[in-house]
Amino acid sequence: MRPRSKCLCCGNIPALHSNNATLLCFYNIICYNNINMKKLIYIFITLILAVIFNSIAQADSVLVFNEIMYHPVSVSNEIPSEWIELHNQMAVDLDVSDWKIADGIDFTFPEDSVIPGGGFAVIASSPSELESQTGLTNIYGPFSGKISNSGETLKLLNNSSRLMDKISYKDSGEWSVAADGSGASLSKVDPDSASEPAENWSASSQIDGTPGEENVDTISSLPVEILFNEIMPATSGTNFWLEIKNTGSSAVQLSGYKIRCSSATSDYDFFSETIPAGGFKIITNNELGFIPLDNDKLFLYSSNDDVLDGKKVTNTLRGRSHDGKWLYPEYETAGSENVFSFHNEIVINEIMYHHQPEYEIPVQDPKNTLIPITGTWKYNDSGDDLGTAWRVPSYNDSSWSAGAALLYNDSDPMPAPKNTLIQMGNTRTTFYFRTTFNFTGDTNDLKLYIHPVIDDGAVFYLNGQEVYRFNMPAGEIHATTYSAGTIVNAEYTGPYLINPSAFVQGENSFAVEVHQWGATSSDVVFGMELYSITNTTSEKSFSENVEQWIEFYNRGTATVDISNWEISDAVDFIFPSNTFVAAGEYLIVANDAAKLSQLY
Repeated sequence: MRPRSKCLCCGNIPALHSNNATLLCFYNIICYNNINMKKLIYIFITLILAVIFNSIAQADSVLVFNEIMYHPVSVSNEIPSEWIELHNQMAVDLDVSDWKIADGIDFTFPEDSVIPGGGFAVIASSPSELESQTGLTNIYGPFSGKISNSGETLKLLNNSSRLMDKISYKDSGEWSVAADGSGASLSKVDPDSASEPAENWSASSQIDGTPGEENVDTISSLPVEILFNEIMPATSGTNFWLEIKNTGSSAVQLSGYKIRCSSATSDYDFFSETIPAGGFKIITNNELGFIPLDNDKLFLYSSNDDVLDGKKVTNTLRGRSHDGKWLYPEYETAGSENVFSFHNEIVINEIMYHHQPEYEIPVQDPKNTLIPITGTWKYNDSGDDLGTAWRVPSYNDSSWSAGAALLYNDSDPMPAPKNTLIQMGNTRTTFYFRTTFNFTGDTNDLKLYIHPVIDDGAVFYLNGQEVYRFNMPAGEIHATTYSAGTIVNAEYTGPYLINPSAFVQGENSFAVEVHQWGATSSDVVFGMELYSITNTTSEKSFSENVEQWIEFYNRGTATVDISNWEISDAVDFIFPSNTFVAAGEYLIVANDAAKLSQLY
């Protein structure tokens, strides 16, 4: 058996996982299988056309979410009856081994999982349960977790954890309410469309959906004539009523039609009656046999048990506009067309959606200078080899000369004052410097820094212990040891954090030996600052700024009452009663109104 080819970019067989990768994957397959040139040209042209049409009409991945049963009608079997359907938009088989569905649920496709070209894959919470209900075979699963009834995000990841498709559905706003408990599935209207826009999805009209098959007869694709037209607020109590309308051009016999409420124990069945074209029918709570609660769902079924419509009951009056949108009528219009007062005076004027983060603010105690850059040093510029005894605090340096730094023999400009000229000569390789200082503070959490000016190299000793080397070779240092390189012009280097273990309270000694880089070196410079910092802390750690707000503006000439107006989709917010925006005024909705008020 000839082995199957693998995609060069992801290892799939064949992994046609994006428009960008299509040519690469096919090129690999063609070369591997040695297809003749005529067939190669044919496939190549086909691919180019496929890529062009994909870029125009199809989603961002060739494997997409196509149907989701997230709220089955049976409450007792709700979780076992949940399933997800994927659709392969390409005409070739797609190897999905180790691909994953993540976030809302967790599922990983096993090895050798292949979805046929133009075909479907169904992943169920309980494959055996779905098979017994539908007779469908070759079901993947089970998956872990539960698909949320109120909406969530589902992601499809390939075997490299690359995001291939995503859907973030809801049961409100532009998303179909009918898919939330009526028995219908959430179905893509066009299988070749993208998965994220809500307008590409509807509820299936068929109870239990169409797992493993093409989506047919979604609510939005059917010429549905009988629809909910107006629903009173849940706060109406015993005055609650709802209205249906015949939007078609001919009369409809309502016998066998029914209305179901998500919190009621029984349905409302229509009697044998006819509703004329363009006609209305009012149904009161007494006729319904139930009073819906806030956030209850109402579902309308045909005499064939097809799902025709679904709407959510809220605490405000809702109704259908002339263009089919579910909006907020100006007032109740039982038995007649809904009346809306549309306002274009109120506009979104400014959005703060991603504020700059709050950066770390370090706070440090003021540095404590122990040796200033112009401090006084004892020095030996004789060129003699002093061995190692000169480094320790007890060494007698009373015969040494003394002078303020910078100590130098160099005509070039310096970064600090030139204070003491020292002797120079070809026989001098090493120069020795010593000083003392007192410290009476706390040594806990103490940090010591040196900030030197050196030409050419140096070794630093604190109380006889080596604490730093600058431009010096590794290993044992002698009076004849040259520096690791030359310094053209002496500058500040560092500051360098040094080991404080030899540091003591009281008097401390600091010793430095400066080395030339070679026998012909013609200059020498030494000076250094020693300082301490204690209790270095962070006053504020880095954090993301969660401040978010939306600003509205009344660009009209009159005050507008926006009570019970709603912001939906990315943000869900209902303006409270008695909310007015005067002409020329602004109104802000924030994720944390109290904090925003304090800031501004």
